[in-house]
Amino acid sequence: MNESNDQTSDFFQNVEIPSQSAVLTEIRRELNKEEPSFPAITEKISQDVTSTADILTISNSSMFGLRKQKITTVKKALSVLGIENFVNCILTSMMQNTLKNIKIPLEEFNNFNDHSVYVAKVAQQIAFILRNIRKLKVDHNHAYLTGLFHDCAIPIMADYFNDYYDVMREPTDVSLVRVEQNKFGMNHCIAGFKMGTRWDLPEIVCDIIKFHHNSDISIHEDQKLKEMMGIFLIAEYFVETLHKDSEKTPELKGCSPISKENTKNVFSLLGINNRVLQEIKKSASDIIIGRPQEEEEDLEASRQLLI
Repeated sequence: MNESNDQTSDFFQNVEIPSQSAVLTEIRRELNKEEPSFPAITEKISQDVTSTADILTISNSSMFGLRKQKITTVKKALSVLGIENFVNCILTSMMQNTLKNIKIPLEEFNNFNDHSVYVAKVAQQIAFILRNIRKLKVDHNHAYLTGLFHDCAIPIMADYFNDYYDVMREPTDVSLVRVEQNKFGMNHCIAGFKMGTRWDLPEIVCDIIKFHHNSDISIHEDQKLKEMMGIFLIAEYFVETLHKDSEKTPELKGCSPISKENTKNVFSLLGINNRVLQEIKKSASDIIIGRPQEEEEDLEASRQLLI
């Protein structure tokens, strides 16, 4: 994707990128410290009624896999979820709060949000699997952030262009990014890159936001970027395949197909064989539909998943 960042200049002159709330900015600053104080974080969250309510709602949602325990306080959320999931819960709340005033239909926002959170959680789990099985040194927090924020510009564009979703759902063989470029003179990848930079997201996350519709990982020179891009591509594929409401999400309809050659490159880079792929499938299924894939599933089908 070779579009210049300058193409979105007019858009961003007329659209103010939402800023993070003050309390969430403070929390993020604390999280970025070498040794963050989690008592300080819980205290900051508890002082903000809206953030507390949002985080408790997310903590008790199916996204974090809880079935029996009802979380009623921020402190309990930290103790029950653990640090990693608690941090991801905060980041999810951060994104939702940042975009909550966007004037698009609630159903559209929920579809966008569900897709983003599912990709985030599946990407994080893939990173865990590759670290455990392949000893790959990938950052699972970056994987989560990549999934969570990769489509962050879509609600902004839908708010600015009244016919955005109508245009995106028109039958076409052209990719979503090309449709956006042709119709609106910009696309959500470049716009999302600018938003991620504004929000001070990690550089690798911003880069993947910018290139996430290009499945050719060979265009990147940085090894870590290639690995994270591969993880993202696999995660989004499984969300598209397993999420029952995926047909409602224009982003999925417009995803660039992953060619055989690109799939081979991703699998080779990440050391994914049939056994690893089956493990990824089961984990993704647990996250998205709440149960593992059938054990007797043909492994040959697994090998063809991303082709």
